[in-house]
Amino acid sequence: MKKFSQENNMLSGNEIRTKRFTLKPLSLDDEYGFYLMRSCADTMRFISLDPITDHAAHVVDFKTEMHNNYEHRGKFLYGIHIEGDDHMIGIVILRPLTTGEAIEIGYWVRKDYWGCGYASEAQVALMDAEMASLGCSHQDLIAYVEVGNVASRRVQEKIGLCVHETGLIEDINCWIFQWGEKPA
Repeated sequence: MKKFSQENNMLSGNEIRTKRFTLKPLSLDDEYGFYLMRSCADTMRFISLDPITDHAAHVVDFKTEMHNNYEHRGKFLYGIHIEGDDHMIGIVILRPLTTGEAIEIGYWVRKDYWGCGYASEAQVALMDAEMASLGCSHQDLIAYVEVGNVASRRVQEKIGLCVHETGLIEDINCWIFQWGEKPA
């Protein structure tokens, strides 16, 4: 039996403010910030998508994706917005897995903002503000990081997740994180 559902669960849609940034539900206004991430080969290296090169095609794809898949993905994505940058600098996600067994947490951050702590801070802010909306606890969280992506592994460990196993996720060898200590 499914514990969580993408159809029946959703985030509040409220903006979340921290001292350094604001998390806002992903919107069509975030297209260019998303493009900046998707067009960077370094950012996309550990994401199972090729970098994009055609901005005009991306605009159409982004609008179509937001329209067609908002109910399954879009409503669980927040953009990371900082003062002084006109475009979002990253995204953070908190969504039920399609199996309904857990809540996935994850992020992307633009390369020019790597190493500044935004990924861990955004995930913690989203967890603190939205876990009640999903009816979940920390023990329900799961994250996937491609084996070899040591920086992202450190981010997930920093927020309290630890590697419980490795496995193939969409044909990619991943560390599979869950809350708390690794089982013996």
